[in-house]
Amino acid sequence: MATKSVYCDPGESGLDRAADRRRRVVDSARDLFVAHGFHNTGIAQIAQRSGVLVGQIYRDFAGKEDIVAAIVERDMATFLEDDALDRAIAAGDRAHCREWLADFVDSEDAGEECALMAEIMAEAGRNMRIAGIFQSVHAKVRAKLMTALVACLDGSTTGTELDAFADTIMAMSFGMMCTRITQPSKDMAPATRVVQATMLRELDRMCDSQAV
Repeated sequence: MATKSVYCDPGESGLDRAADRRRRVVDSARDLFVAHGFHNTGIAQIAQRSGVLVGQIYRDFAGKEDIVAAIVERDMATFLEDDALDRAIAAGDRAHCREWLADFVDSEDAGEECALMAEIMAEAGRNMRIAGIFQSVHAKVRAKLMTALVACLDGSTTGTELDAFADTIMAMSFGMMCTRITQPSKDMAPATRVVQATMLRELDRMCDSQAV
């Protein structure tokens, strides 16, 4: 099957064209990984969808693992650059931080992100490069979560208890995500409310213990 041609603006610089080419490859690969899975998506399919020649893809990326890394890096940048949360933390707005934490365990509107993360998690068990990407994602997400927790607790709770609380929230969040993936027709709203209430009760308990 022939690769579709893509018009290039003669006034566009080489760096701009390279960035646009990589973006098209990453966008196309992301859609294909979500729709068909990592193993069922080949470089030829990515080339066909993106309009970038197979040889050029291999000059830009060493393989599918590098494309996954680029996808995750871009998605994580969007998540980590949360200006609203950063402003709330700077202003000492605990109410907004609590809302952010409640949203953290609610993956209702994150269908594609859940599907892509499931692919990465599955591949991580047999591919060390993908495992490293997953571990990096986990560490960055957990660090953002810890920032919100510390802001809610005014920075006075640290150590083992806070680490355990963060790990519990991460586990609940991944559990909710996995349930949405494996049972797409299930109404997760009641379970989400229970998880959110449980998390916020524990947060309140930790806040109260500081005041004693």
